[in-house]
Amino acid sequence: MKRFALWGGMLVVLAVCGGCNSGSADDVMKDTVSTMNEMADVLDTIKDQESAKAARPKLENLLQRLKDLKAKADKIKVTKSEEERLKKKYEPDLKKIHDRFFQAGLNLQRTGTINEVKDIFEQMQRLGAN
Repeated sequence: MKRFALWGGMLVVLAVCGGCNSGSADDVMKDTVSTMNEMADVLDTIKDQESAKAARPKLENLLQRLKDLKAKADKIKVTKSEEERLKKKYEPDLKKIHDRFFQAGLNLQRTGTINEVKDIFEQMQRLGAN
């Protein structure tokens, strides 16, 4: 459970950092929040090994979208005040996403399906750390 909490925390870092550096920081944040919510929706469909395997390609596509958003976000820096404005604006969304991922992680552990998607979360963690 601690490991998944860390992943959820890294997702929040990814979303905040992703939105802080882009041509249109607000657009990148919106897209990041949307993509992460889509990931949580997919995670919510995992009930057993079969549904975990079916969810994997969707999660991989969404992970690639997050990587693309991160690359877009890294191109242009925004001011410190803009960064603070974005953090304040998106904090409620990021909290909800964190909670959704945490609950999904508990479900994955409970159903014994976490190993099917563990590497995707590890990639997200690395993405958030960069």
